[in-house]
Amino acid sequence: MPRRNDISTKAAITMRILVCIAVFIAVSVHASANVCVHRTLHLSRVQGVVTDEIGVPIPGATVSLSRQGSAAIEITTDANGRFLFKGISGNYDFRVRARGFADVWFPVDVGFNVRNVFHSNLLYVISSVASDSDYCPQPITSERKYQKTISDYTKHLKEVEQTNATQK
Repeated sequence: MPRRNDISTKAAITMRILVCIAVFIAVSVHASANVCVHRTLHLSRVQGVVTDEIGVPIPGATVSLSRQGSAAIEITTDANGRFLFKGISGNYDFRVRARGFADVWFPVDVGFNVRNVFHSNLLYVISSVASDSDYCPQPITSERKYQKTISDYTKHLKEVEQTNATQK
């Protein structure tokens, strides 16, 4: 028959293990909440517009394409937030940087092949204010999805304003 001291020792060890597992799960969930995972976007060419979360164009944003081991090709968005890369094909890392906004990054596969022919030629890139850690920027190739994303975020901002106003 096990002694009372052995049972309490086993219970204490089991409790420590359960606490460690709970802490690990909590940290994992919190860390994964702020990590953006992007799938490769297939495009026949790289052109589009950079806006903020409510659809206001971001002029002067730096848009770049880079490959491992080679220098980045950089351009700047025009007054309407638009950009266009000419004569590009292959796999690249697409990045947008603008002062006051979080960087946007995702992989792209550019060129004329069967997979890319059926994708839009216009890329919508929505960047968020750098302090907004809940927003995960996603590349969008559908104008309908872009308009819905802008509309949803605008509604979210209004709800936050109303909540803040009621709490005062």
